[in-house]
Amino acid sequence: MNITHFSRIWIEVDTISSEDVLYLKEHLLLSTTFRRFLIYFKNTTIDYETLHGLIGPPHRIFSDDDRIWFFQMEKMSQNYPRMTSSPITSMGIFYTEQALKCELYFDDPCGKQSFEYKETRNDHLKIFVEYPEEIINNQTGLVNSLKIKYSGLEENYKKEKLDPVIHQIFKCLESRKELLQVKRLSIDAVDMSQAMRVVKLLDPLVLKKVEFCFENRDEEIDIEDALALVKWNEGQRMKLVFKLHTIRPEYLESVKKFLLHLPTFTEIFVYYKQCVNDNAILGTIMDIPMQHETPGSKEKFFQFRLSHSLLLSDKYHVYFLSDTHPSAYIKIGCRRKRSLLYGKHETSGDINVLCQKAQDQVLHDFEVNLGRQNTCLEELNFIFSYIHTLRKEEPSIETFGSLNQLTIQFLWKLREILSRRSQLLKVKVLEVLCCTDDNLMQILPYLDPNCLKTIKLIDPRAEYERLGNNYPESMLKPFVLDEICQLEQWKSVTELEIRSQPISTSIQEMNITHFSKIYMQVETISSEDVLYLKDHLLLSTTFQRFIIPFKNKAIDYETLVGIMGPPHRIYGDNDRIIWFFQMEVNHQFLEVKHNWLWF
Repeated sequence: MNITHFSRIWIEVDTISSEDVLYLKEHLLLSTTFRRFLIYFKNTTIDYETLHGLIGPPHRIFSDDDRIWFFQMEKMSQNYPRMTSSPITSMGIFYTEQALKCELYFDDPCGKQSFEYKETRNDHLKIFVEYPEEIINNQTGLVNSLKIKYSGLEENYKKEKLDPVIHQIFKCLESRKELLQVKRLSIDAVDMSQAMRVVKLLDPLVLKKVEFCFENRDEEIDIEDALALVKWNEGQRMKLVFKLHTIRPEYLESVKKFLLHLPTFTEIFVYYKQCVNDNAILGTIMDIPMQHETPGSKEKFFQFRLSHSLLLSDKYHVYFLSDTHPSAYIKIGCRRKRSLLYGKHETSGDINVLCQKAQDQVLHDFEVNLGRQNTCLEELNFIFSYIHTLRKEEPSIETFGSLNQLTIQFLWKLREILSRRSQLLKVKVLEVLCCTDDNLMQILPYLDPNCLKTIKLIDPRAEYERLGNNYPESMLKPFVLDEICQLEQWKSVTELEIRSQPISTSIQEMNITHFSKIYMQVETISSEDVLYLKDHLLLSTTFQRFIIPFKNKAIDYETLVGIMGPPHRIYGDNDRIIWFFQMEVNHQFLEVKHNWLWF
């Protein structure tokens, strides 16, 4: 057939003989390109005694019809060319009571290959390790997953069996010239210090998840040895998993020390088979949101979600549409985005507990994502309508009151987070729905005035009217800008939209003539206010449009015409009046419209 120059073959033949096998073996041992031949046959003239005489005894016999041989390739340095010539994507080394097994996954059509050594010879470990060592030494690309697992029954676990395996793997990694790039590591070692020795031979810039497996033995494990990850990983972030046989209070006390390192760990899972205390008792040890196993789950675990981290965000929205299940939307650039729902795994008969846990999770993620952000956020958005909660039943004034208290509490905690930042948060657009002037003062002073350009606010009454709900009259309060308009952030903003109860602050005290666009409703407007705006806006280089509805007017038509001059156009019985004035800094005109409801 002239097939020995091929690297891969899949064919079916009519007959194959012992001599054919010998022919292929001798030619392929000299090949520099061979990778894999699969040859099926309809009839066989193979005599196993003759075959053994020609090519030697097999390395392993599975059954009467299943045999494996290994031979040193004469023209290649690798012991196992198929495995070393193709970059692997994942690798698993599994130690059972009777054998060692290696599974390899490749980024090519052949997919997976494995080999196994049973404990039939004293040097089985030495022979087995030759192949993983050659593969590890020749691996140049990223390995998605590396698993080193002891799969024996827990009652048969022996340190003496596992220790030599880990030691040999350590030597394989240590012999490399460069650190092996592994994305996810799952390791079953004798103890944590031994596991960390293996971890430190991997590339810290690549490793994203580490799983320490000790579930097959009921022994004390020094979890805190893994704190060495904090210094080792050079500021990269990773998920951390502990798999334990028995969960103890002291283990959770140790886990608390990991929670102090927010820049390092995104999530921490603690899986376990047995628990020396009730879960509720263990839960009291922790003072951060902690997820227990979900109902019906076959695995028992605690989850400590340190963050939903998407660093350097462009948009960060937080929606309190539900008191117990707030949500968030985070976006980076044009494609990366994430929607989050909080509190979905929390269980409690006390609604206040659920609300507090959900708030804590939102605040926690906010601090992790924006606590160190130094680029400018395009949008920061908060909604405090709790509309899904209100629509469950006819809301009472007590319900509105308790939800308002949740908002006040959340914003007070948010202010604490913002005040801890080393610099003011850079935000271009701030939008807050169901917001009072007091609420705004919890956020606005902590934003960078050099970045802030737009403020959009909707107070509770306006938002609930938009949603088709009535807000209690007794809870209405005017929107006051007396303190807000003195802030540097206010003075730097160019666009303002406030949909609220009429603003009681005098227009001439608002510091608004630097804005380019305004929409807001005021309590009262006078002829002097109109003249004040006209005189200042004629000199403006940024003005585009002001819309100012008013509840009460202190405007006398004759006085207004006296100070503004005769109008350009009058509609009806003086109920709509328009003026045009030449702008002094450009060739455009300032148009002033007045009716009985707005300027």
